[in-house]
Amino acid sequence: MNRQVFSFAAFFCWSLWKARNALYFDHATVDPLRASSPVNTLWRPPPDGYLKLNSDVTLHQSNKGNGVGFVFREANGKPLLAVSAPLFFSTPLMGEALALRMGLSAVVAHRFCFSVAESDNLALIRMLQEDTTEANVFIRPIVCDILALAAQCNSVIFFSHSKVSQHGGTYVGQECYNNILPLKKK
Repeated sequence: MNRQVFSFAAFFCWSLWKARNALYFDHATVDPLRASSPVNTLWRPPPDGYLKLNSDVTLHQSNKGNGVGFVFREANGKPLLAVSAPLFFSTPLMGEALALRMGLSAVVAHRFCFSVAESDNLALIRMLQEDTTEANVFIRPIVCDILALAAQCNSVIFFSHSKVSQHGGTYVGQECYNNILPLKKK
C-alpha cells in the first residue's frame, strides 16, 4: 500500500474514532460527511524568503491524550517538517505555548532563521508581541523561552489566525494530513 493510501486510511479511521467518541462521551452527533472530510482552512503563505510555522494542540477533558504539533511550510505550501507528540498540559493556552516553543526549537535546530510563527491562540500571540508580564506564573517561563528562541533567529514574526472549523481534528493535524510528503531538511 502506498504512503498516501495508508495515510488516508489512517485519517479516515481516526475521524470515525473521533466521531464515535463524540457520540459516546459527549452525546454529540457528527455528520459522517463532515467527520470524514478534511477541515477547510485558508492558509496564507509567508512573505518571500520566509518559512511558515503553524502549531496547534488537542486537549481532552480528562487530560489523557493531550498532544501538540507543528508543521513548517515553504511559501508554496510544501511541508518541510511536521512533528506531533503526546504531552501533558492543563489549559489550551499552556498547550499552545508548549507547541509553539517546540516549533521554535526546531526553527533554531534546522536554521530556519526567517520564519512566520502562526497560532490560533490570540492571547498567546499578544503576549509574544506586546508584553509577557500579563502571562500567568505558569505560562510566563514558556513565553520567555519562546522569545529567547526567536532572538536566536534573524527574523521571527508572530501571527494569529482563527480556525475555520473544529470538526474532525485540529488544524495542524489536518494540515499534516492534507500534504503528507517525505520530510526533508534544508
